[in-house]
Amino acid sequence: MERLAKLPAREPLLPWESLESLIRRHALAMGYECVGRISALVRERGELPPSFNHLVNGPVLEGLRELFGVSDEELLKSTAHRFAKQLMIIRPNESSPAVCDPKTILRFFRRGTSPVCPECLREEQVYERLLWSFSPLPICSVHGVVLIDRCLGCRRPLAPTRIDIRRCRCGQSLMDARQAALPVHLMSLCKNIQGWLLGETLLIPGLSIAAQFWWLERLTSAAIRTPSWLAQLRERDGISDQMSDQSLAWLAAAETLVHWPKRFEKFLEVFQTVAKHRLTSTGVSRSFGLLLREAKWLEDMGYPAPAEVLRQYLLERYTRGHLNAKICLFQDSAKARMKDRPWLTQTQAAKQLGVRHGAITDLIQRGLLDGEVHSAGMRGRSVGMVSRESVLALRRQLTSSVTVPVAAKWFGIGRHAVLEMVHRNLLGKPVRTAKGWLIPEDAVEDWEAFAQRLPKQSGTSVNWLTLREATRRFGKSGFTLAVILKLVRSGEVEACQSCDGTSLGMIVVDPMDLESNQDRILMKRHSEDGYPIHSLSGVLIPGRPLKAIVLQKWITAGLLSAKRSGQTRIISPEEVNRFRTTYCLADEVCALLGISRTTLSRWEESGRIMAVYSRRSHEGAGASVFLRSDVKRLIIKGTNMNAENVLKAA
Repeated sequence: MERLAKLPAREPLLPWESLESLIRRHALAMGYECVGRISALVRERGELPPSFNHLVNGPVLEGLRELFGVSDEELLKSTAHRFAKQLMIIRPNESSPAVCDPKTILRFFRRGTSPVCPECLREEQVYERLLWSFSPLPICSVHGVVLIDRCLGCRRPLAPTRIDIRRCRCGQSLMDARQAALPVHLMSLCKNIQGWLLGETLLIPGLSIAAQFWWLERLTSAAIRTPSWLAQLRERDGISDQMSDQSLAWLAAAETLVHWPKRFEKFLEVFQTVAKHRLTSTGVSRSFGLLLREAKWLEDMGYPAPAEVLRQYLLERYTRGHLNAKICLFQDSAKARMKDRPWLTQTQAAKQLGVRHGAITDLIQRGLLDGEVHSAGMRGRSVGMVSRESVLALRRQLTSSVTVPVAAKWFGIGRHAVLEMVHRNLLGKPVRTAKGWLIPEDAVEDWEAFAQRLPKQSGTSVNWLTLREATRRFGKSGFTLAVILKLVRSGEVEACQSCDGTSLGMIVVDPMDLESNQDRILMKRHSEDGYPIHSLSGVLIPGRPLKAIVLQKWITAGLLSAKRSGQTRIISPEEVNRFRTTYCLADEVCALLGISRTTLSRWEESGRIMAVYSRRSHEGAGASVFLRSDVKRLIIKGTNMNAENVLKAA
């Protein structure tokens, strides 16, 4: 192949100029209508790269050297290979490569577009800077504005091969773009990135320049998959849509490294909540994706800083799953560190406390343990982590706790009464273990001290009732021993010490106070626990007492829903409210429609209104029941007919 002659016009390299810019300037100097004319001169030498900024040593580079009269070293300084030492990650003490491999170029350099700074285009000497194609720098380091990579008119990417760098191929001038100045904070981040590239800014201890840029690219990939994190940055710094999410992700990753490791730990809190590609919600890989493997790979290369921060974070703060030897960060010598983790699994905590596995969730909700429980998959399973310190504290409490029989003996009451006090939260924070309920000793002592502080019984008045007598007399109203003690403790019922002793069971109470609270306690009991049929029959329809047999017929017909509690059927408060808002009796229908009972019967026979429950539909039925929606429909229809008659008369 014949040797290429030099071009008559020779253009010297400008500071930080890219090879594509050098080719463009030579094409302009020769009066070519497109850059492709120069590409055609060297195409026969070998295959051309997607971008001349990625060109490596070879016949094509030799052809450009002969055309421009510039040495190979100078030409390579205008390409991405100028930063091979800063971007190509190697093991410590290995020699740095002279060129970047294709993967590194794809990670750090833009392809298919040629971004520019509109402010730099207004300067006298216009050329393309190599750093404009460096993806981690989406901002001009001189003017502090976002680089433009798309035409403002046609919205297409700026072609790298355009002959006029100031204009798009469609003719739109790129100098017309007015970019708002970005916050000083973002400008500082860009200077840090450029400082890392040029060796002017301090790095994270334990990382080389190439290792830090490799980790920066991995953090950028994680940030782009965390939209909430990017949205937070946009709102905080007032960043407009001029900057794409991809460019913002680079700056977010740079900020993470500048404020290492605290900013990284904050990012992990958000990143692990983002839904990953797998359906299940547990497992470290489901929370952190490939970030753990990438940190482990970097550690194997000789740069352990990111892996160590991640490992410490998982040990101290990760509560969404258990750590085991399957996790890459805890294999080999790091496996022993899991023993010092301040978190235990539900199974480990239950075993140490001697409670059921399912009781751990209840203990966390009651505040007896510190931890978190999360759903695991779609089948009702869960995974939870419990603070080791809280488990030890609860174990110390259980050591000094007493059983129900012991507490009953101290109080002088029955065992079932103590259990009721437990269920009504009157005995501190008891724990149900495999050996039964364990009650904190200080809670028992507190009730004993309360009983001893009560005044002594004066005289031999027969008005005072012991707790046993009070429950027998007022038990049907809901006055159990625990309820009475709660009223005594709150001061709503007067009490004093019996002459026979000072234990809790020897307390005597005033029956007049119990009678005054009788209705309120009964209503509260029904509103919380539900209504027995006989109690509900008098209050289901306000102002209209019913017989219990009527409610039983409604339950059989499916109008009321009841649940069995032993030999009794209980209707919940929600079911009572549903019945009242859905149905009404015949008397209320007549009052709402303004008709007589005879008219209502005639309307039933004609089909104008239908009862959901009556003698016509159910043999032996009691009171008739109608839907409120049917009554409302008749009211609206009657109102419309009256209005129509008024209009006709007018």
